Amino acid sequence: MDLSSFSELKFLFLGLFLHMLIGFSDDLLDLSPKTKLFSQFFASLLIIGPGELYFSEFYGFFWHPRDFS
Repeated sequence: MDLSSFSELKFLFLGLFLHMLIGFSDDLLDLSPKTKLFSQFFASLLIIGPGELYFSEFYGFFWHPRDFS
């Protein structure tokens, strides 16, 4: 993702804003778990899908090489 282009970043900011809005509305309105799940899933699809934001490398986070010598 090229940080100089705003076209990909607008989906990231929109998805993060929706996650924040869902959290605030859950605090105020006490949403059902099913409603929260589907709305957060939709907000996450905005970040991953059109925003093309994904991890391409974990840099040893899960498979850290160990020295057993």
